[in-house]
Amino acid sequence: MAKFGQGFIQSLTQPGYSQGLFELGTTLGQAPAVAKEREAKKQRMDQLGSALKSDDPAALERVGSMFLNTANPEVGTQLLSSAKTLRQTQARQSTASDLSSVQQRMVEVFKGPATPEVKKQQADALQQEAMDIVKNDPFATPEQITSAGSLSMRTENAVFQQAAARNQESRAQGNFDRSVEAFELTKEQFTMAKAKYAEWVNSADHRVAMQVLEQEGAQYQQATRAARAAVGQPGGKEAFNARYPNMSGIWDAVSTEKDARDLQVDALRTAAEAGKFTMTAAEVAKMFNAKEDSAEVQSFMKLAKSNPKNASTMIANKIASDLSGPTIPKATVVEMFKDQAMAYAESESVSTGWLYDTDEEEEAAAAEMAVKAAEVYQKTGSYSEAIDVFPLVATQLSGKKATEDTEQPSELDELRNDLLALEAERQRTLEEENSLSGN
Repeated sequence: MAKFGQGFIQSLTQPGYSQGLFELGTTLGQAPAVAKEREAKKQRMDQLGSALKSDDPAALERVGSMFLNTANPEVGTQLLSSAKTLRQTQARQSTASDLSSVQQRMVEVFKGPATPEVKKQQADALQQEAMDIVKNDPFATPEQITSAGSLSMRTENAVFQQAAARNQESRAQGNFDRSVEAFELTKEQFTMAKAKYAEWVNSADHRVAMQVLEQEGAQYQQATRAARAAVGQPGGKEAFNARYPNMSGIWDAVSTEKDARDLQVDALRTAAEAGKFTMTAAEVAKMFNAKEDSAEVQSFMKLAKSNPKNASTMIANKIASDLSGPTIPKATVVEMFKDQAMAYAESESVSTGWLYDTDEEEEAAAAEMAVKAAEVYQKTGSYSEAIDVFPLVATQLSGKKATEDTEQPSELDELRNDLLALEAERQRTLEEENSLSGN
């Protein structure tokens, strides 16, 4: 026992043994800390797994910040970078979703039954909402900002294109066939006109022209009704010009129209008193905006034959009624379509280059388009059908011009004719000289 005790004490004094005991003691002393670190590491990994599954930038940032103070700070840096990217992506997706919602409401506005003025107000409010969305998103892309800025215009165009696409086949067939009857077109011109027509009715220019005409048309109708109510009244012209300072042409047209119609009404009522009806079927057809062989005209002519007094009275009453209504006089209707016809002629000249050689030709073409459009409008009451004749007129005019250009002699032809004339003159001179020499 004493021997063992001595050996043990002796061993304690030996450096190697003392060092081993020291390391063992150190290890035993660090065991709780190691276990604690192991547990902390497990918790960090569990939190990392949860954060990665959550798609939550805030969770990734919390875990990333925690890893920055560990033995793996690079993991923390990567997590913080991923959190930033995820936050930007989610913000942009949210912005895109919000803009899509605004656009859908815009579609409903443009497709709705409201007046153009109300639609514009509602669309402007939604446009401002779209701009606020991108303004409040610090991560909005340049594309999103640009897209939001033109959202109302693009949506309106898209709605228009959809409506045009739905109506394209029936409208292109119906309106085009009705309009083309009045034009003498070759087969080649017919094909060209149909292509121009399809391009025109689906263009943004057509939509703009329709909007302008709808607004101006309402003003023209209001002014026409006011002029017809005031014409013949003391101070009527002065009052009309004060209220409609830029529409004096309407007063002149209505005044001239009234004088002519009054004479026509008086003649019809005189015929009625005499038990007569003097109008032809063609005149009745023009009055009814119908074809001469239509059932409406034929039925009325049968009535006129059996009861001429009633027929004259009915026509007289119709003319008198028209004089008090909002129907725009033809001369004024032409004026109403003139600006849109000129805009179409200018665009046609730019696209073809050769159609109008001078400003005078272009203006003459626009004038003819306006006249044709006015005729169609007075028959149908449709602005769309009226301006749809523009490409038909343009095609017809281009055909006439091509024919004229073909018939006119070229510079080479003129030079050849000049040379022939000189040769003929030379021959006559030689013949005269020979004749004198012979004498």
